[in-house]
Amino acid sequence: MFVGFGLTLLAAVLIFYRPTDAQFVLLAYIFLIGGFIISNIGAGAASKWRREPRPDQALAKALKGLDNRHRLYNYLLPAEHVLLTPMGIKVFQVRRIAGDISCNGDKWSHKRGVLAFLRFAAEEQLGNPTRDIQRDLKLMQEFLDKNLEGVQVPMQGLILFAHPAARLTLTNPSVPVLTNDEVKPYLRKELTQAAKLDADTYDDLADLFDSVEGAEETSEPEPEPAAKRTTRAKGAKTGKK
Repeated sequence: MFVGFGLTLLAAVLIFYRPTDAQFVLLAYIFLIGGFIISNIGAGAASKWRREPRPDQALAKALKGLDNRHRLYNYLLPAEHVLLTPMGIKVFQVRRIAGDISCNGDKWSHKRGVLAFLRFAAEEQLGNPTRDIQRDLKLMQEFLDKNLEGVQVPMQGLILFAHPAARLTLTNPSVPVLTNDEVKPYLRKELTQAAKLDADTYDDLADLFDSVEGAEETSEPEPEPAAKRTTRAKGAKTGKK
């Protein structure tokens, strides 16, 4: 951001110093445009960490109320947001974007107004959540193969749109796409339908993920009924880059 501000200031100085010199004016416009772009890109990168709720906070809030068998790890593992569940591993991509968002298969688009377009670089970008999920799943599989050789774990990618003003139009998405209100019902339904991990595999995964340095609790999960309580009681974890 500061580099962008410096280029913009330099452009103003050049125009003031040589307002009639075509070369100086052209150079000033180049600095002005470059400064605008760099400033917005810097603001966009900063907004990931400064604008609240951050992606990890939005995800933790959407998952609040799940029992303590669901363990959330933010910014600790090869994928940014990983949820260990009784059925396996869920890898999340989180978007905090408002407006009209459409997905057709693996192709995404986001309609913007004129003002939103002018400040596009300062805002969180849609990108391609499907491609990002596929990358994260690959990284997580490599991590598991390296640290838990021979252990087969079901793993699924999920895309969460956390902004309440996100309007989704979905046509055959290859990865499940959810809103805040849909995440917990989706996971709870799976609890009744999908095969569960055996206790040793679940414990091995929890021990591996917990061993990553920088973990700290971020929320307290809803307690389970006493008859179903497991030996583990830790909740969501996060690491800060």
